[in-house]
Amino acid sequence: MFVFLLRRSARTTMAGINDYRTEDNMRNIESILRAVLSYPSKPAIIFVAWFSLMDRLDIGADIHVPVAQYYDVPYINVRHALLPIIQRYPETLKDYFVYTHPDPKRIDLLHATELGHRVLAESTIAFLERQRCLVENPKPYLPANTTIFPVGEEYDLDIPRLSLMGNIWTANTSIHGRIDSPTCSTIDSVRAPLTPLPSTRGWTKWRQPHTEKWFWRATQVGAQIDFDVQVAEGNVQVYHLRSRSMGLGRVKCWLDEDETHARMMDGWWDDPTNVGHFTTANEGRGLLEPGKYQLHCRVVERHPGPEKGRGTTFLIIAILTI
Repeated sequence: MFVFLLRRSARTTMAGINDYRTEDNMRNIESILRAVLSYPSKPAIIFVAWFSLMDRLDIGADIHVPVAQYYDVPYINVRHALLPIIQRYPETLKDYFVYTHPDPKRIDLLHATELGHRVLAESTIAFLERQRCLVENPKPYLPANTTIFPVGEEYDLDIPRLSLMGNIWTANTSIHGRIDSPTCSTIDSVRAPLTPLPSTRGWTKWRQPHTEKWFWRATQVGAQIDFDVQVAEGNVQVYHLRSRSMGLGRVKCWLDEDETHARMMDGWWDDPTNVGHFTTANEGRGLLEPGKYQLHCRVVERHPGPEKGRGTTFLIIAILTI
């Protein structure tokens, strides 16, 4: 999933292709969208989705659809155009997917080829050209509304004051949807580096061998990492690695002194892929009041399950607050 931000230039953010259909990931994409829509420059946004044939046909990008609909954001999914062709002519798989894989027993039906990326680009260009035509060639006359249905002028074009995934309905119109200070701190960021508090113990900055991927890493039970976080709309999310082959374990994370509502986060899962995963730290506590908090994450004992690959290592990539 790519999010295109268009103002005087185009920018992209990728999500969804490695995501799973979880509520945490759905909440994460909404958090990112609300944050971007709050920018003073008021960027336009388009969701553009690739697809996968590795396991199931549905992927994380599919849970972005209701979010895009709620915020009236255009959503382009090339699966609808390409999959009927591939199903009829399976030999075309190699045209759109990388296919070759380092493991000779597997084939890559996830990553797009050059042609696949071109389909994404051309689809987006075609959509933009169509919108330009509509703007430059409007209807010369629009009749007055004579129905019981509201007209376009009556719709609120600002960010919805209630989030899709977090808020309970309230008629309180003093709530506004714009986020004054969304933050996402990553370990390799120059502008917003993820920096623990001095009270942190047992965690070190670590680069995965033979890659440019950096993490905050702990390996021992009891190791604790602490961060100052600023919350605007009520959620704190931890972006951490999940794998079944790296000896990953669990941490419990809580806010301030409220360890009663700690959220358990597991780095191990029964999946061959090694990918980042968002987990909402305040899930058991509910939406937080705006303000400053401290986030604490502590490594706990190895899970007693018999699965191979479990350990006590935990790898944190980023902290997102909304």
